[in-house]
Amino acid sequence: MQIYVSPSSEVGPGSVPASPSCPTCKVEMRFVQATSIAFTPDLVDASYICDECGRGTKRTLKENLKSSS
Repeated sequence: MQIYVSPSSEVGPGSVPASPSCPTCKVEMRFVQATSIAFTPDLVDASYICDECGRGTKRTLKENLKSSS
């Protein structure tokens, strides 16, 4: 289960999941970027990197789309 937290100014609008822990160092990984996935408008690949060892990871997440009313 993903835990959602308030976004930082680096992330942009919407909610983002809490950063994963590095499997090597066990420290929190830093968010790098979110990339849209072709033909799936509600999914994005979020990239994270560990500042300690440099290991990277991606998570596929459902983007929170807010309706403009």
